Amino acid sequence: MRSSSRAAWRVFRPWAVLVAAMTAALPRPAQAQLAVELVVDASGSMWGQLGGLPKTIVVREGLRAVLDRIARQDVRVGMTTFGALAASGCDNVDVPVPLGPADGTAVLDVLGSLNPRGLSPIVEAVKRAGGELARSDGKRVVVVFADGADGCAANACDALKSWRGSDGPQVFVIGLAVSETEAEQQLACLAEAGGGAYVNASTIRGIEEAMRGWVDKLVAQDREERLAADRARAEAARIRAATHLRIELRGGLAPAYCRALVVAKAELDGKAIDLGASGGDLPCAAPSTLLDTVTDPGNHTLTFAYRKRSASGDVVESETVTVPLAVGPAQTTTVAIEARAGMLRYRAVPTVTSAVTAPAPSGAGSSSGGAAAR
Repeated sequence: MRSSSRAAWRVFRPWAVLVAAMTAALPRPAQAQLAVELVVDASGSMWGQLGGLPKTIVVREGLRAVLDRIARQDVRVGMTTFGALAASGCDNVDVPVPLGPADGTAVLDVLGSLNPRGLSPIVEAVKRAGGELARSDGKRVVVVFADGADGCAANACDALKSWRGSDGPQVFVIGLAVSETEAEQQLACLAEAGGGAYVNASTIRGIEEAMRGWVDKLVAQDREERLAADRARAEAARIRAATHLRIELRGGLAPAYCRALVVAKAELDGKAIDLGASGGDLPCAAPSTLLDTVTDPGNHTLTFAYRKRSASGDVVESETVTVPLAVGPAQTTTVAIEARAGMLRYRAVPTVTSAVTAPAPSGAGSSSGGAAAR
């Protein structure tokens, strides 16, 4: 029985190795980089009860299962509170749990020991939470838990919208059994200004369901965005690797008229480049490749100054040439320089590189002319 098992493994093993190799080659999902800052109301009204429990405890229990789920999804979590430091004042904002890998125990412990007593500077707390999130390079989200309106900002909704701008964190708001119409309208407005959503929840389950739905959706969005960014970077790298600029000197004159060219200066987009024999003699009659390099697709400018030397070594002519180039993606653009009886003549010829398939830019097939022969 044991020998037959070994025989079966000998047959199976090559296939196992092949499958493992194929699996390793597949693109792996990008790790979630979602960062969530919980902003919890600890103003005096949070001593009020829902279902026989203080509101802070209802928030704690609503987050308990969600925090376990968040930890499994590699989401970073921090917590900011407002109202717990003092009985008065609008700078009453604290960060008891710094942003980091989800630590459910730390968040739950803080929520269980809060002593609600102050005012409710919601917008200031969101700004403080945004500062914490600024250290994160992924999707950034603030979730506010509040049982009423901002008690400090004159126009909370406009203040939040102005602060957030176009690239601030998303702001979601969970109202805690908010019954006043004006307060609920303000909280809903804060969520809209923050590009998020608003829910008015009065139970532990309501909080849990809202958080679970938002976090799952945000994690999925974040992973897809990071996968798309990874694919875009990989595609850009592949295209760049197949985008070349080649500069060739193609001989065309007898040594009696032009023995050599001396390149005094060569620049690509204002940066010096080495044309192989820069500062040395380039035979006018023999073809040579002066440069073959990978470059970015787009518009470039090649500038070089040269001198012609006759058979006797005298400088016959000198000129500075500027060549505008349109380098297409996944193409090799060759600048062909030809020595003629007058000055040099050049032309830029794009050719499609087979290593990467990419759409050619409009007009890529046309050549750009250069200095006319005199």
